[in-house]
Parts: sequence; structure tokens; C-alpha cells
Amino acid sequence: MVCFCSCTSILQIAYGVKKPRLETIESIHVFENENGLDSTRTSTFKDLRSFVLASQQRFVTIPDAIFFNKEGHFVSYNKTAKECSANVDSFIEDIETFNTYAVDERIQLSNFVKLLSPQEEQELAKADINVFITWTVYAGRLNEEKAFEWVKLLEQAIANGTSINYYLLNCDYQKSWNIPKEVQKKLGIKS
Repeated sequence: MVCFCSCTSILQIAYGVKKPRLETIESIHVFENENGLDSTRTSTFKDLRSFVLASQQRFVTIPDAIFFNKEGHFVSYNKTAKECSANVDSFIEDIETFNTYAVDERIQLSNFVKLLSPQEEQELAKADINVFITWTVYAGRLNEEKAFEWVKLLEQAIANGTSINYYLLNCDYQKSWNIPKEVQKKLGIKS
């Protein structure tokens, strides 16, 4: 147990992972702009309840990529349930095989977006592929090495003619959620 905690601490330091804090759409946009990202593609969960529902459905893994096909059905990039987000890079690089992956019709894009805040500058548009890249401000270099690299790969696929819409799904706790202080403390949110 001590070794695990020590390893966790070392990984947190190595990747610059910090304690979460309450963010605003403005603070998220500042972070995105500092990292050369298109902040018009940003979305957040609309409230704590929606965040919890998405967590229960395993959509709040940081970083991760959530794919939907043009019919609005969920498509997993994992070939087995035990695989992790390490496969996102190769999945995007081989995006022309997207239609060969199994779909889960129980998970619909239309239901997923109901958990999200309204888009400020654009509406979610259906393309052949819709992707949500999950990330947080507090994730440190994990953003750069995973989530933001996936964005570059998606932009390259778009440049090569693939019909893709991608969105930066920020999973930070939001000030607008009005999370009670005692809940913030339980969640480890930095004041």
C-alpha cells in the first residue's frame, strides 16, 4: 500500500498532475488558448448530476476519447473491455477502418449531449465521426502527451478528407455547479 501511494505521488509529480480546483468556462478558455487549442470546440458537463451520470457510464476517464458514428451510436476504440486509452493514437491513425468497429446502439449521441452544457459558438453537428476528447486543467502533461496529441491526429485526419467533428470535453469541476463546501472537501477540490 505504501509503495502504491508513493508511485502515485511520483507519477503525479512527473506529469504535473495537481489537485482539482473549481474552474469557469473563462479559465478553461485561457488554458486552451495558452496551449494552442480551438476554444470554440469546448464543452463541459452542465451540472454535478450530469457529471456523476457520465462517470457512472464510464465517460469521465481522463484523458480519453469518446467516439460516435454518423447514426449517433457509440463506437469503442477498444477491442476488449480491459484495454485502456493507450489505443486511441493508433485508432485515430487508422480512422479509415472506423466503420469496421462494433457499435453500441444503447449509447446514443443525442442522450450523451444532454449531459453537456450548451455550445456557446457552435451546435453539435453530425459528421461521419463525432469525437469528444476528455481532459482537465489539473491533469498537467497528460493533456499534452495524450488529449492534445489526439486533437492533432484528428485535425490531420480532417485535413486528409475524413468527415470528423471533435469537441474538447473539459471534465473539471465547475464553479457554476455550486458544489457545497463539504462535498468539495470530499472530492478533494482545492480551495
